[in-house]
Amino acid sequence: MSYCVHCGVKLDPSASVCPLCQTPVQNPRQPVDHDSPRFYPPPQIVTSVVQNHFAVIAASILLLMGGVICLVIDIAVNRAFTWSRIAAGATALFWVVALMPVLLPCPNIYGLILLDCLCVIAYLYLMQMIFPDRAWFASLALPLVIACGLSIMLVVCLARSGMLHKLSLASCALILLGAVMILLETRLDLFLEGRLSLDWSWGVFAITFALALLLAVINIFQGLKFELKKRLHL
Repeated sequence: MSYCVHCGVKLDPSASVCPLCQTPVQNPRQPVDHDSPRFYPPPQIVTSVVQNHFAVIAASILLLMGGVICLVIDIAVNRAFTWSRIAAGATALFWVVALMPVLLPCPNIYGLILLDCLCVIAYLYLMQMIFPDRAWFASLALPLVIACGLSIMLVVCLARSGMLHKLSLASCALILLGAVMILLETRLDLFLEGRLSLDWSWGVFAITFALALLLAVINIFQGLKFELKKRLHL
């Protein structure tokens, strides 16, 4: 009778590897007998087929019903489309961003990012049309959406090109995040106060830059990288 040298499990005579830890069986006194019955059944691969299209259609119907109900209530109470346009726009935005990519067999990631940015811009413009008290769309919302979209496209491009590995890619994403925070405070200062102060964004950029530098150092020193993987069980 053989036992696994790694985990100690009892092995049947026909086992060439341990059924639990996949360690090869090495027993010169008892060679593998392929004709003996197996103690353990072969592993069963359980697969669950999810009907993505059916789920998207069901979710789309629910979203459409919610949007229609909001429009009906708004027109019945206010005799006009007021707040319901916000709900209908948010419903359409959620469908495009979350549900539509599931229906596409081979979606183009760059096209999806561009489409999502355009839909967000359209929804924010709708908000500006509903609440025209102050013109915040062109000076505040539009530059931020464009900056976020370009940053995401850059990270995706670097990831798909293979130029950067995981830690280097994370470092680049952190630096871009800090830069977007500086842009955010810049636009907020100019929009709200008419002058540039930059109080908190430099702190955020310093933190993201320090984390990016730490990841870059870990990526350079392979020994440190190996020790962290071993310590963190990665």
